Amino acid sequence: MTDKIAYGARPPKTREEEKDSNQLLAVRAALHESEEKYRKLLDLSPDSVVILQDGKYQFANATFESMFGYSQEDIDRGLSFFDLVRAEDQDMVRRRYEDRIAGNTVSRTFQIDLVAKDGTLTPCETSAALVTFNGRPADLVFIRDISERLAAAKALQTSEETLRALLDSTLDLALLVDKEGTVLTINSKAAQWYGKNPEELIGANLYPLMPPDTLEVRKLKAEEVIKTKQPLRYTEEDDGRYFDCSLFPILDKAGDVKSFTVFVRDITESQQNHKALQDVRQELEYRVNERTRELEEKAQNLEEVNTALKVLLKRLDEDKKTVEEKVLFNMRQLVEPILDKLKSGRLTGRQKNLLETLTSNLEEIISPFARRVSNSLIKLTPTEIQVANFIRQGKTTKEIAEMLNLSAKTIEFHRDNIRTKIGIKNKKVNLRTYLLSIQ
Repeated sequence: MTDKIAYGARPPKTREEEKDSNQLLAVRAALHESEEKYRKLLDLSPDSVVILQDGKYQFANATFESMFGYSQEDIDRGLSFFDLVRAEDQDMVRRRYEDRIAGNTVSRTFQIDLVAKDGTLTPCETSAALVTFNGRPADLVFIRDISERLAAAKALQTSEETLRALLDSTLDLALLVDKEGTVLTINSKAAQWYGKNPEELIGANLYPLMPPDTLEVRKLKAEEVIKTKQPLRYTEEDDGRYFDCSLFPILDKAGDVKSFTVFVRDITESQQNHKALQDVRQELEYRVNERTRELEEKAQNLEEVNTALKVLLKRLDEDKKTVEEKVLFNMRQLVEPILDKLKSGRLTGRQKNLLETLTSNLEEIISPFARRVSNSLIKLTPTEIQVANFIRQGKTTKEIAEMLNLSAKTIEFHRDNIRTKIGIKNKKVNLRTYLLSIQ
């Protein structure tokens, strides 16, 4: 009996077809599993990995989204590669893309600033290669963010420029060399010493450029620094010129010397000045010794003269004392008796006052007080000294005015001046008491 076939129903599969179907499902499952593994692997990459085909993104890993802000939905909507390229770069990028798709020779790496979704620019380095995607040619592109690398390169350049500026700002010859004498960096002044510019010497070995007579000395100094790991300073003489040389070791992490700096200063003028100074010092010492000898001789002569003056002063002091004694004797024997006779006579009031004044003044002349007043109150005028004497004697302003034939206001003026000159103005000090205290 023949089996009937029901129209619209799928005929049952044969064993062969069932086997092929199972194999196809297995292949598809393996392919899906492989794709998942590669996707996970690509998502772990620090670089953005994309596939471009027909100018659009067909695939992008997770890094691409975090780097530029575009999601898988943006890619599914047909995100164009040129959406990330600035307008001024699009013609150049298009030519490179078309050349690569056409199989023309194009450099694999390329630097370009790409535009993120929020409009920020990211400096990138791209590496591209042709692949087959869905049976057609496509571009597999790795995009690396080189912001930090460029910043580090800029910082290094700035650091090198700063170092070069610092080295060039010194008057010394300055250079950095490794243990074998290869120049790592050098300032313009040191390069000029060798008749070259810094670029010609960086990377070159200095030893072949040194004169043979100084080469061995400098090698020994370098070896000493490498061995001791300590700075070294020494003076070097070359063809009548003197140089102050300083070597400073630079250690690696293990504590060994990997390089050392060299600073060389021309001290010829300083040495010459030092020698001239020594000559001047010796000349000065000779002159000082000669002058000292002369002064010692003069001092001896002066000492003899001084002794003679002392004798003379002593004699003058004795003569002075004799004169004072004679004046005092004459005052007591000749003047005072006459004054006593005048006092016993009939005198008017004014004559009595004048006589008292005369007596008082004579007493002051011969008394120690008069001499002390003349010394301690040397700033006073003669009239002020007269007023001071009367004040000391207890005379009132009115009495002093009558005796000096002056107004009371003038005497008050003199009293105020006396207080000012002897330093007791505006102080609660009695003027007569103060004058009495200085005898």
